[in-house]
Amino acid sequence: MSDTQVKLILGSNSFDEEKLKEKVTNNISLIGAKHFWDQGYKGKGVVVAILDTGCNYHHIDLKDRIIGGYNFTKESNGDSSIFEDFNGHGTHVAGTIAASINGIGIVGVAPEASLLILKVLDYKGSGTLASLVKAIDYAINWTGPNNEKVNVLSLSLGLSSSQHLNLILLITTNERGLYNQDFLLL
Repeated sequence: MSDTQVKLILGSNSFDEEKLKEKVTNNISLIGAKHFWDQGYKGKGVVVAILDTGCNYHHIDLKDRIIGGYNFTKESNGDSSIFEDFNGHGTHVAGTIAASINGIGIVGVAPEASLLILKVLDYKGSGTLASLVKAIDYAINWTGPNNEKVNVLSLSLGLSSSQHLNLILLITTNERGLYNQDFLLL
């Protein structure tokens, strides 16, 4: 084996101590989240199901927020217990919603909310309508380890036709009688 050395080359200001400290980004400030945090509203007791590309469940800002997950794709040989994000979008969405107040990284809109990660898109950001329908049904019927229920569905994805999503929601809500439940779709 040769004596080849590997060096980490850092760009300017990389690992700047100020950048490592927790940051409330402009988008979070613009919606007035700090005002609600000061009043005690940080998402505690709220479960958000994120239907996306999965999530990096080891991420320092997210690992304590995730209370469950399920893989509806064929990635990881279809293993339903592996909902790791190989794209990055789902992790970004999860962070925007619920990155923890922990002294480092960023802070999400609801930093005490719990996350149910439902992987419906693969590493290319593609998925099937059937997987999406199964994931919506799963979220609606899911019960957490402490009897939690999903309060919010987050779908940051596109469909070939908006009629598909309207049909999915109509069928799902009619079958489950969700018109009377405290439930929000984003």
